[in-house]
Amino acid sequence: MSACWRGTLVVNLKRVNGPGTTHHDQDLSSELIDLLALYQEEAATTETPKVTHWKHEDKSLKIHPHGTAAWKWLLKNGFVDVLLGLGCIPGAGTSPVFQ
Repeated sequence: MSACWRGTLVVNLKRVNGPGTTHHDQDLSSELIDLLALYQEEAATTETPKVTHWKHEDKSLKIHPHGTAAWKWLLKNGFVDVLLGLGCIPGAGTSPVFQ
């Protein structure tokens, strides 16, 4: 029998250039925002989640047709929920992972 952790982890991510140096621009790129908006618009036309090209654990993430007050884009695949917004959540940890 294997152990499985279930819970919620909220992390504010920072883009970095390399070890110890933070990228000067912390905003999502306009290209990424446009792509998220396009996927979400396609999901909204059918009111069902739309499969994206992103994957986690080899399973496609689906974007939901509507966000929430805190999260503009909701992507899920049964293993992970990726909730994206345009700001930081106060009190959440910060993880420098994107290069």
